[in-house]
Amino acid sequence: MSQINEDKYVLGQSVTGTVSSSTEEIQLDLALEENTNTSTGGNISGKVTSGGVAVPNAYVKLMSPTYQPVMHAVTNSEGEYSLNNVPVGSYTIFSIGKNTQLQQGDPVTVEKYGNYIRNFALTQNPATLLGIIAGDLTNEATGKPVEGAVVSLFTNPGNVLTAVTYSNANGQYAFRSIKAGSYTMHISVPGYAPVTKDITVPSSGGIQNINQALTATPSSPNGTVSGIITDKTTGKPVPNADVVLYSEDDSGNLTPVAFTNANANGVYLFGNVAPGKYKVKSNITQSVIVK
Repeated sequence: MSQINEDKYVLGQSVTGTVSSSTEEIQLDLALEENTNTSTGGNISGKVTSGGVAVPNAYVKLMSPTYQPVMHAVTNSEGEYSLNNVPVGSYTIFSIGKNTQLQQGDPVTVEKYGNYIRNFALTQNPATLLGIIAGDLTNEATGKPVEGAVVSLFTNPGNVLTAVTYSNANGQYAFRSIKAGSYTMHISVPGYAPVTKDITVPSSGGIQNINQALTATPSSPNGTVSGIITDKTTGKPVPNADVVLYSEDDSGNLTPVAFTNANANGVYLFGNVAPGKYKVKSNITQSVIVK
């Protein structure tokens, strides 16, 4: 076991005294303050780079074995960081910078007065260059959320269907991981006028917040589509199943027009359905344990 020297007191400084002649004597007393911040822990330092280039303003996070936060540091302009007086113990240390991926943490065991070097070579996160398109759909007259709207995203030009999503009970919808480019978004829901909007996702990714107020159409003698979703093997109803209503043209092409969930008895219902040919598709997700 090695022995080191540590200051017992905080370094003190007296007031200024002046000696005016060779026979003058002055007294400079100094009351030392006890050092209550004795450093018995270790120090962790290092450098964060990406592609061999220093990463400034990257976060370096020290966490317990159960991933509870302990302390963090931010790198300087040279990508350097330092965590000082780290309590004795075992930790995992992580680092992340702008547009980089969070990698597997690096384990480190700290002993008294130990000094440890942990460098990080970060990789770019391609997902940060992808965009998100999200927003709220509301009734233009009442301001209330519109649930079950089908929101479709097409390339522009080309008109190729890229993604489909549905508004939830709060009227919210979201597309994730959308590549940069120009798109046309179609919004349709029975009882409301359809809406088409042009959207551009920049090369830098980011979030495009597109809210839309939908105009209710006058009541008309439209029909309904309803049914029961069951398990083919057991014959029992499938509660809360996702159900999508598709219109079918003369060539057999299907276009999603509405979305809903079956109730606890597997029953679903679409109202205000315009005349035409339709099909429904249904499924439900489940959680599985991967060993």
